[in-house]
Amino acid sequence: MRDIEVSFPAQCSQSWDAMEPRGCNRHCAACDQTIHDLSEVGFDEALNLLEAEACVRARITADGSVTLAGNANRRLFAAVAAPLGLALAACSTTGLDEVTPRYEITGKAKYPEFGSVAVLTDPAGREWRRNLDSKGAFRFSNLHATTYSLTIERNCGEPIEVGEVVVREDDVGLSELDWPQAEDCIIIGVFRRADPRAAG
Repeated sequence: MRDIEVSFPAQCSQSWDAMEPRGCNRHCAACDQTIHDLSEVGFDEALNLLEAEACVRARITADGSVTLAGNANRRLFAAVAAPLGLALAACSTTGLDEVTPRYEITGKAKYPEFGSVAVLTDPAGREWRRNLDSKGAFRFSNLHATTYSLTIERNCGEPIEVGEVVVREDDVGLSELDWPQAEDCIIIGVFRRADPRAAG
């Protein structure tokens, strides 16, 4: 029995607190749907809601697991989208790669938050994005020596401006980024399996 990865492709902008209570759930007037609170149901009931692609309120912890009621041998994990987000956001200037040494920036957040992304921007406005791994680490490789600005985009909350990073050496290591203790992320919307082929 393995854990199940889920995604939230249709997130709702409506406020949970403004919705009319329906037992442990809420009624969304905007879409006339019942929003099920996953933290109030067990794994089996959550699985039934998943198969129905129901609209839910999900509390996602910093490690990506979805909070459910009770204890179960299997868990739901929220998928962090974006293989494309790991790619370069802009192409390098032609010819520059051939004459400029390459550099690397690595870093680690003290309190990694699920779905956070490190964003590196050079003086020309070119941008590179990396998802933080489960330990909060990130790495930018094949960089030119210059001054970059670094920002952490949080999945739940305002972006964090880390500041400037001046690349001068072959291996630039950043000290741990200090931000407030990560809070659980709340997502409201339709959820479904991240990979439909991974049934069961």
